[in-house]
Amino acid sequence: MKWLAGALGLLGLLFAAEHALAQDDATIKGAFIMCGPQRVLIACDDLVKMPDLNKVVRSNAYATRAGVLAQLGRLDDAKHDIDEALRLDPNNKTAVLFKTMLLGGGLDGATCEQGADPATRLKACDAELARDRGTPAEAFALDHRAATLADAGRYSEALADLDRADRLRPGRIDGDLMRIAVLTSSGDYAAALTKAKAAVADSIVEDDNLLGAEGELLYLTGDREGAVKAYDAAYKSNEKALMAKFWSAIIRLELHQSAATDLQALLDHPMMSPLGAAIIRMRLKTGGQDAVLKEAQLSGPTAPCIAYFNIGHDAWLRGDSKAAHAALQQAVDTGHTELREYRAAKLLLAKLKT
Repeated sequence: MKWLAGALGLLGLLFAAEHALAQDDATIKGAFIMCGPQRVLIACDDLVKMPDLNKVVRSNAYATRAGVLAQLGRLDDAKHDIDEALRLDPNNKTAVLFKTMLLGGGLDGATCEQGADPATRLKACDAELARDRGTPAEAFALDHRAATLADAGRYSEALADLDRADRLRPGRIDGDLMRIAVLTSSGDYAAALTKAKAAVADSIVEDDNLLGAEGELLYLTGDREGAVKAYDAAYKSNEKALMAKFWSAIIRLELHQSAATDLQALLDHPMMSPLGAAIIRMRLKTGGQDAVLKEAQLSGPTAPCIAYFNIGHDAWLRGDSKAAHAALQQAVDTGHTELREYRAAKLLLAKLKT
């Protein structure tokens, strides 16, 4: 849930004021996702430097990087970014709340959307909900608390918050995606897939996030061909959705289909991260796992899970069960339950045991 919670916390602000977006929405959204929920600091540095962002969006960019810096223990740098966020947009409520927490020191820089300790984040969520009660933002505050409750394993309470949010603001941006994410985190893949299929069918335009969620759930429930189709549709709807193209490629490898052309295209894409490039080179047999692990060390805290999953998946495809089990277990041991790589690693570990 953390991958979605971080994105919603900041993207909720962006899309609530849709005229704040100064350039291609998909590009900005992808950059926020890499910086916020994936916590890739290099991506954060690129995000705040993106050209042609207006002040509101750039303010959110600095606030996002501040959250990542705080989690890395760089509180002085985080405070500097929050100050810059507020200089750009004094009305940035998330930045105001975050600065209060940083200066107070009681929450160790945690916000409702970001922080290592769910209990601490819940305190911030309750404060956010109290602040926004009776305003149009209350539904989004409930979304944020639902994400944190899910991270704490309190799924029934999370779903109850989403029910309240639906009553307050039905049809809100990313409401369906939030419910799908909670159900997925709870392990109820069948219910999550039913919701994803309904959301995709009801969507006026093809949404790469909904299609990507559907693709993952089809994969987790055993429909690999369907997963490829969903991921391909996600990429077709938004060519910045590189992860959809990547997952389509590696699932096609499982189906003994060629994916080298797509992997090479991803490797050549200007938005591909250094870690992603190392993983693709490993997949194409032009690089090794040592380079993947080296890049993971230089990336954010979720990077080891992503790296070990790909190393394990590649070994599994080669038929090296021992190496696959070792790497996939390391991916699971990172505890990053919010990542699709974590869930896929658990799935493959179960297959290896049968």
